[in-house]
Amino acid sequence: MFRGSISPMKFPPFPFIVLDTETTGLFPRKDHILELAIVRVEAVEVVAEFDSLYSVEGDIPPHVQVLTRIRPGDLAGKQPITFDFPKIQKLLDGAIIIGHNIGYDLSMLTGDGFPMEEPPWIDTAMLASLLFPELESLSLGYLSTVLSLPHEPKHRALGYVHATLQLFSKEWERLMSLPMDMQKKMQALAERGPGGYAALFSALDHSAGKTIPSWAVGHRKKRALRSGTVQDALTKISLQSESGEPELFLTRVPASPFFLPDLLRSLPKASSRRWIAVKNLEATLRTISEELQAEHTILFPPGHLLEPGSRATFLAQAAFTAPEVTLGLKLLLFAPNVLSDLPIHSEEYDVWKAKIACTALSPFYEEKRDAAKGTILLDHQQLLELLQEEKGPQSGEEVIIDDASMLEDTATKAARWLVPLDVLRAGAEGADPALTRLLDLLEVWVGRVRGELTIRYLVEADLKTPETRGLQERLKEVLKLPLTEQVRTYLFDLQNFLTPERLEGRLAWMELFRDGTQVLQSVPENVASLLWEILYDRCCTLLLLPPGGRTGFPAIVPRQIDVRELSFDTKKDNQPPLAYADPRLTLDRLLAHAEGKIIALLPSKRVIEQLFIKYTEVLEERGVTLIAQGFSGGQGRMQAEFLAAQNAIWLLTPWMYEGIELPPESVDHLWITALPFDHPSHAVLSRRAERYEKPFEEYLLPRLFHRLFRILRTYTGHRTEDGGVLILDDRVRIKDYGVRVRQYLKDLTSE
Repeated sequence: MFRGSISPMKFPPFPFIVLDTETTGLFPRKDHILELAIVRVEAVEVVAEFDSLYSVEGDIPPHVQVLTRIRPGDLAGKQPITFDFPKIQKLLDGAIIIGHNIGYDLSMLTGDGFPMEEPPWIDTAMLASLLFPELESLSLGYLSTVLSLPHEPKHRALGYVHATLQLFSKEWERLMSLPMDMQKKMQALAERGPGGYAALFSALDHSAGKTIPSWAVGHRKKRALRSGTVQDALTKISLQSESGEPELFLTRVPASPFFLPDLLRSLPKASSRRWIAVKNLEATLRTISEELQAEHTILFPPGHLLEPGSRATFLAQAAFTAPEVTLGLKLLLFAPNVLSDLPIHSEEYDVWKAKIACTALSPFYEEKRDAAKGTILLDHQQLLELLQEEKGPQSGEEVIIDDASMLEDTATKAARWLVPLDVLRAGAEGADPALTRLLDLLEVWVGRVRGELTIRYLVEADLKTPETRGLQERLKEVLKLPLTEQVRTYLFDLQNFLTPERLEGRLAWMELFRDGTQVLQSVPENVASLLWEILYDRCCTLLLLPPGGRTGFPAIVPRQIDVRELSFDTKKDNQPPLAYADPRLTLDRLLAHAEGKIIALLPSKRVIEQLFIKYTEVLEERGVTLIAQGFSGGQGRMQAEFLAAQNAIWLLTPWMYEGIELPPESVDHLWITALPFDHPSHAVLSRRAERYEKPFEEYLLPRLFHRLFRILRTYTGHRTEDGGVLILDDRVRIKDYGVRVRQYLKDLTSE
């Protein structure tokens, strides 16, 4: 396609190749390369272009056939990739390797036996996060659309290579537009990193503009704001206890995403500190005007704040890994104060957590916490962590907990001990070798104890072996070393985890996630008792809860506690119409004739996969984009592509949907295909349900009601005027509890 000159594209002067693969899966050595495409560029000319399909052992998974459009028949008569190793090596010789998420492609090549030492490489996705911070997604498909890049043929390696080449040209143009002094600072940093980035920034000619371009300033965009209506009766809320003792209040709130901003406007001025805890602080702030934010104190979680001095220490490192280089470049360009100031990407998160972020013990964070006054906005988890440390709300201060139906989950996280092995590995870069040796032994122990299980609960015997005692002794010595506060915090949790007497009244387990990451976790068995101890017995507390009886909250309110209910009038703002599908109206029929913007909630990733395989190409022929959780990238990418499409169906689980942020009037219809009960094998919830005499009635059904409430509230915030909810689960008609479900939904959606 680009044989010869590719002017007017501009590139650095060094020779490079652009590479992409299509594969049978995501795991090197287990999965294999189906297609490889390479374009070699020298002196802004394409000097070679290569594209080939390869035979593989075993079948091509059906979802891979849909993603790549490579069928088994396409591989008839093809050679294994080893046949082309000499040709591939010749194309790569003396060149920097460039690709979109190129680390994955290189690992697949290595996994298929290609003899490759660590080559110099550049990731265009990493660069795009630095140089196009205003964009909503980093997927090549999305970038191709919004930047008008050629991206043909769709789904195939050579098309992705051509698009990546165009993207790299635009990235180089943006680099060249930066002021000379910024270019020089970036160059000095990049030269301490891997060879590809060192070469890229060394190629800058410093003949750039005089000022920072607009794209590099204030990259975070505000969501469209829209307010609901809360009656003036809100101003009459008072949390003053008649006895002068701490008291627990609750009030029912409408399924409106606009309730909290109106509540903030309506509350009387606090005579002392008033703490308002929300499920997700950053998401909440995107719904609140800057004027309203300025009237309150925003207390970010410590992990979202930049530790003073850590930026300088980090940037002074003698050498950088690739994610450290790109994060360092962003620290230079954007000068962040909080995590949301950065367009952070992939493995950069681990570096931020391990080397740069504040911890709860940081004097900087403690200073911000102690200086907070008036009405203070913070995360659920953050509030609860402060309460456990006796550093949060004091006796006589008011606490309001928004979205209290999530309090069990957030309290669980707040009291969690967490040891993420990947983050610790990132923190070990450049640290004392003793830390690396400890992590090596820890991973061996975890692998032996966990075995083939994805979740393995610990028993007392696991922690009384010679191997475990050896880990405990080595950990004591490592904790004496100079470590970042971030790493030290995780190691203290590891120390708790390895001490049997500290696990009384707690669940503890090891877990392997689908992406290969491993964590150790421990949480309390009983959250209600914890909340009574740290909160209800200290402060006057108001829980903002969904409609439902007192029995709907056993996990967060101990049965022996008296609760006073406050009521006020609210308008049910923009509530969606609700319908139940005729049993003859199947999901298949709906998908076959769907138009517009539709979100379909499915009960599992397995069901999503089945529909993705069956309907992606069928819908594409009709001009409908099918977006599927697990197959269409991360949440940000899926949101961006859903908004960019004219007609789209988005398949996802209810649990992910609760965290979706879309602008108003962006979704036509919501389909709930199955009632969103918690997964019966959930590591924590399955164990807690066992404590109830009637687990379904007392625990699982109330959690279902709460989730339905949050789903409807989320949809209310972004539905179109004519949009509605369709429930396809026939259990609401044939099961005894279905009557209760229908009544609950009716109460939520009717005036």
